[in-house]
Amino acid sequence: MFERFKEYVKYGAGRPPGTMWAMERAFFEYMYRYPDRNEYAYIRLALQARYPERADIPAITERCSGLDDAIVAAVELDFGREAAILFRPALQSFPPCSHCGQFRALSSKDSFCYGCRTYGRMLVCRVCRLYWDREASFCQKCGSELSPTFARADRATIHVADAAAPAPYREKHLGIATNSCTVLPPRFDFSQEELAAFGTTFFLVGRWRDLVETEKEAADWVLGITRNVTQQTSSDRDAVQSLFFPLQMLLMARRSSDFCSVQNEPAFSTSGHRNFRRLHHAFRRAGESGFADQWRRIFPGEGELSVPQNQIISYRGGSGDSKDTAILLSTSEPPLMVSAEHWYLSYQFGRQNQQWSKAMQALLRRDQNGKMYDVIEIDLTDGARKSVYFDISSLPY
Repeated sequence: MFERFKEYVKYGAGRPPGTMWAMERAFFEYMYRYPDRNEYAYIRLALQARYPERADIPAITERCSGLDDAIVAAVELDFGREAAILFRPALQSFPPCSHCGQFRALSSKDSFCYGCRTYGRMLVCRVCRLYWDREASFCQKCGSELSPTFARADRATIHVADAAAPAPYREKHLGIATNSCTVLPPRFDFSQEELAAFGTTFFLVGRWRDLVETEKEAADWVLGITRNVTQQTSSDRDAVQSLFFPLQMLLMARRSSDFCSVQNEPAFSTSGHRNFRRLHHAFRRAGESGFADQWRRIFPGEGELSVPQNQIISYRGGSGDSKDTAILLSTSEPPLMVSAEHWYLSYQFGRQNQQWSKAMQALLRRDQNGKMYDVIEIDLTDGARKSVYFDISSLPY
C-alpha cells in the first residue's frame, strides 16, 4: 500500500491528480467487470460511483468524448471550472500507453495505462464476456477465440502535446498548481508511521480506491488501527482525538498547500471522525464481529461514500504580535476555535515540540469594546519566545 500511497501523497492528495488517478482506476475496473461495452458506459459508471448524489451524471457523460474528458469533468466537480481548464493541458502532456496506445500512461512509475498494468495479461471472450489467463487458447465455456483485453491500436487514439515526454517531465505536471489550491513545496516527508495514520483517514471516509485494491483491505487496516487505539484508551472521544488531531497538526506543519486547502484532507473530515467513533465504540462492545457489523452499516454498498464537504476555517488579520494585529479565525465554535489556533501555529512555525513548543496560554477577558483575546506564548528553536494573539470575540461566552 505504501508505494502507491507515497506517490498519491507526493503528487495527488487534495489536488486534481488525485481525482485523475481515482477516475482512471474506476474506469478500468468497470471495463474489466463488464467487458466489451462502449466507452460511454464505463465513463458513466465511473462518474456515477464517484458522485452518487448527483442527478446530472448522464448529461455530464454525454459531453465526454473519452476518458480524458471524464477526468477533466471530475476535476471540475471537485475543484471548479478554472481548475479544470488549467488541468487539461497537464493531462494532455501524458504520452500514450506503450502497450495499447489507446489510453494515457498516467503514472510516473511506468509507461502503461492502469488497464494494461493491471489487466494486460488477461484474455477476454467477446461472446461470453469472461476473462481467461494468457495461457488459454480458447474460451473454456463456449469455445470462442480469445482476444487481448487491451489490444495495441493501429494508431494512437489520443492526442498528446508531447508523446515522447520523459518521466521527469510527466512528474513535473503532476504538481500543477491551480487557483483553487495553492501548491507549496512540503517542509518534510511523512514517516512510515505517519503515512499509516494518513491512509487510515482516507479509509474512514470511504476513499479506499485511491490506495488499495479492495474494501476488505481497507476494513482490515482500520480494524488493526482500532485495536491499537483501544489498548490505549476506552473513551470513544479520546480515540478520535488521538488519531485525528496529531495528523491535522502534522499536515498543517508540512504545509504542502494553503491553510484552507490543507483542510480538504480526510483528516479534517467530520464524517471520518464520526465513523471512527462508531467503529471504536462497536469494537469495544463486541470485538471484531461488532466492528464488522458497524463497518457494513457505514459502508453498505459497493461504491464509496459521498462525503460532505469539510467545514473550512480561514483566518485574517495581521501578524498576531499584538491585540491590534490579532489573528481572527472564521469560527464561533469553542472546540473548533481551539483546534484552529493550534493549526495556525503549526502552519506558521512547523512541527510542535520540534520547531516550536507552547510555553503559556492566557485568556484576556472581554474589554469595554466587547473584544476578547486568547494569547499563546511559544518558544522557538532559536531560543526566542513569541506571543501570538487570537481575536476570539465571536465565541458565545
